[in-house]
Amino acid sequence: MDLSTPTGLKSFAREVAALFDAGRVEQGGAADRAQIVCTDGRVLELTVNRPRTRIAIAAILPEQAAAQGLTVRPITVTAQPRPRPCETEMKAAVRHTADHIRRRLAPQQTAAIAQLSAPTVEPAGPTLEAHLPRHPGRNSADGSGATKRQPTAPSPEGAAVRPVAAPLEEAELSTLANRQQARFTTGRGPVLVRRYARSPDLVRAAVRSGSGRDRAALMTLGPGAYPLAPAWLAAVAEAAPETADHRPPSASMGSVRLLAHMTPDHRNGVPRLSDGSVGWSVPGASARVWPDGRVKLRSTAGVEFAGRLEGSGWDCWKVAAVVDAGLRLLCAPEALHLTRAGEPSGWHRPYDRGLTGAGRERKGGQMYDASTPASCSCGWSARAPSQLAARAMAEQHLRDATARASG
Repeated sequence: MDLSTPTGLKSFAREVAALFDAGRVEQGGAADRAQIVCTDGRVLELTVNRPRTRIAIAAILPEQAAAQGLTVRPITVTAQPRPRPCETEMKAAVRHTADHIRRRLAPQQTAAIAQLSAPTVEPAGPTLEAHLPRHPGRNSADGSGATKRQPTAPSPEGAAVRPVAAPLEEAELSTLANRQQARFTTGRGPVLVRRYARSPDLVRAAVRSGSGRDRAALMTLGPGAYPLAPAWLAAVAEAAPETADHRPPSASMGSVRLLAHMTPDHRNGVPRLSDGSVGWSVPGASARVWPDGRVKLRSTAGVEFAGRLEGSGWDCWKVAAVVDAGLRLLCAPEALHLTRAGEPSGWHRPYDRGLTGAGRERKGGQMYDASTPASCSCGWSARAPSQLAARAMAEQHLRDATARASG
């Protein structure tokens, strides 16, 4: 990572801007400066100090901010943070800088802009009522003679009117223009969709947390995924945690595959790559998840869902729900109902389950439980008194699902 040249600094600023879904990157007033211009008009200026080890970040406010005495205190971050596993120096510096901007600088800049754009009410001038003589019982309804002036409501002409967000299921991502951003609502947090400036064929969707304040996921969608994207983004928003932070997900990748419904059996274990990722496939689609929150789903037709889940609030169940929703949209029709029967519960001691009895003496006083679970990739599950009954229940569920689909 070389920040000593304008090209290197601009490339670094472009990577930081990509995490904020910003509009463009421009050259600053000097060779050691670069400006990030967001789509909402906010401007951030990055300056590298002489040893090239620290980066100063300042928020550029409009000219009228100086007249009102509004300022934003700049911040300074290190350009050489400690990389995480499987992370390059460039990627670590970009992540570290974006986290500090999001936590330290963005709230100050947002508050300053909100105070700057707040509508001011001019004091009302003298009216005819103020010049009238005060006679008891004439100028006031209560006969006190005091003139009462009604409060004046601020004029809405200068206030910015926020566009009404449409439901996510009505989204048409193919109609977005270059760098156009749209806001959609879901059953939980909102979703902000924007055409990616560096590659017009891609669309980035920022899924907010349940509270709507933090970004919980950032998804990248190609043209082939436009028709299926609203359904998957709605599932991501439904599974998103209530709040999000800058830490990676707390989910274990092996547990994600074990808890997901759209998976094959696990009799051969859960293979894991050297980078800690776990992948699996179903007929027509495949999935892979990484410890840092990356998720990639791909169908055999070439349609791909990719993104990153942000925050330690993403546990194994939430990540599994996101992967299941994507695989159900991308897989082949026969993969929607992959049934399987498990193993019997086996031998157990009666007092471990609150039962009474001595059990079988030859088995150390244990009792045998033949109950067996049966499940399906669609989410259906049941428990039968024996393994044969579990297989029969799974077969019956498959016949019922096929009949419903054909009918």
